Amino acid sequence: MPPAEKRDWKLNNDRRSHRRYSVSVDAEYRLVSRGRPAQIGRGRTVNLSSGGMLFEAEDQLPTNTRIELTIPWPTRINDNTRLDLHVTGETVRVEGNNVAVRIGHLIFRTSEISNGGKRDGH
Repeated sequence: MPPAEKRDWKLNNDRRSHRRYSVSVDAEYRLVSRGRPAQIGRGRTVNLSSGGMLFEAEDQLPTNTRIELTIPWPTRINDNTRLDLHVTGETVRVEGNNVAVRIGHLIFRTSEISNGGKRDGH
């Protein structure tokens, strides 16, 4: 554990209201404009919390854009049920291919794994 003065500095200077967790998994995203998909791509999460996330996209993305992400969760239920985290939000900061997203809604969804462990429909 870091010395007290370093812990206090981090707590006093971190403006985030939600704790971030390092999670590095593949993600699929869709930018949405006027209710229609405007751009589809892939990326990899860097960290996330209940209020926001940072991910690295394969392409540079615009800010202030609605985004939907599907993140295959690394944990399975009973070895045969896949969990996907579905996130909707807005891109709020872009630095190169790193995209910060303010989460508006998130939900876990399940689906059975079939075809020898391959994802359904893929």
